[in-house]
Amino acid sequence: TGFTGWTIFGAFTSVVRMQALTILINQFFSPVVAAARTIALQVNNALNVFSSNFNTGLYVPIVKEYAARNKKGMFSLIFSGCKITFFLMWIFALPLCLRMEYVLTLWLNNLPEYVVIFTQLAIIESLINSISYPISTAARAPGKMGLYEGILGSLQLVIFISSWIWIEFFDGTPFTVFYMGIIINVVMFFVRLIIVNKL
Repeated sequence: TGFTGWTIFGAFTSVVRMQALTILINQFFSPVVAAARTIALQVNNALNVFSSNFNTGLYVPIVKEYAARNKKGMFSLIFSGCKITFFLMWIFALPLCLRMEYVLTLWLNNLPEYVVIFTQLAIIESLINSISYPISTAARAPGKMGLYEGILGSLQLVIFISSWIWIEFFDGTPFTVFYMGIIINVVMFFVRLIIVNKL
């Protein structure tokens, strides 16, 4: 129950963050900016399929090595998984980022304002996240999810709160949402390492 409850909490905070940021963009900026963000997220989600499918295959071997108390084998899987996941993303992300305007023009005749830079920033955030997938799997292996999901779920919400504060009180641009996401995801990467080290 604890494992499932905390996992649901983590997924819930991720969904709340995405929906709250959409509402935030709609409240402070034009519908064109909201449409640009939606397109950026669609492209990003399509790109994420590769790395998430690869990590699905890693889940069972990492947990199996942990259960067998084979730390060397588990660490080898985690390190290799982090590298391969990142490079799988990188293979597709680099050409997309370099030729984003051309790729989006093939899909859309008229590109909304900000759509190219939004998509590039979303892909950068996903690249940072991709390194963490095997580490997240390792965190789940002991089954003690309270600390992990509690802290990382709270950091997901910090992305929304900090974006809202910056836009509301400091006249932030629409890019603020993506910048905050990138900064907090870098912080989350190091938090994951600390928590998994303790576990």
